[in-house]
Amino acid sequence: MVNLGKLMGLFAGLCLLSGCVSDPVMQSCDNQGIHWQGSNAVLNVGMPSSSPEVYVFQNVSDKSYWLNHASNPPAASAGWGSQIDPGHYSAMLQIRDNFSINCNSIAPGKATPLNCKQVLKVCHLHNVKLPLDAMGGFWIAENEKDSQNLIAAMRQRGFRMEN
Repeated sequence: MVNLGKLMGLFAGLCLLSGCVSDPVMQSCDNQGIHWQGSNAVLNVGMPSSSPEVYVFQNVSDKSYWLNHASNPPAASAGWGSQIDPGHYSAMLQIRDNFSINCNSIAPGKATPLNCKQVLKVCHLHNVKLPLDAMGGFWIAENEKDSQNLIAAMRQRGFRMEN
């Protein structure tokens, strides 16, 4: 018979060691509106139409890579490319339905597709107050070294996390 109290204590201890409790951004996230399609993360799936949503990305790999909008035709993705270093965070405001993000390692003259599901943690930030002028889709903050820096960068743009 498993002692539920000991099991919960063990889980809480592991969680503290791994940082899952101390990260205020990831504590405020859920997976609403996020779908994985092949190696891409697709945002705003099933969300209310024209509803601006905030998504947070964390590089969980040991290498830097680029996040980009996977569009068809490819030229429609101009301006979405953003580098993210190991352990770093980025945040995006997105209003478009089924907005697809891909991951690519970039070397001189060569881009290699990566499976985002293996190298990227994505979450929907549900307790954020948007500035009145927040429209469309854009990077709110890019390649921040930790969640505290991400929150500070978001505040500078007028985004506020609520309890």
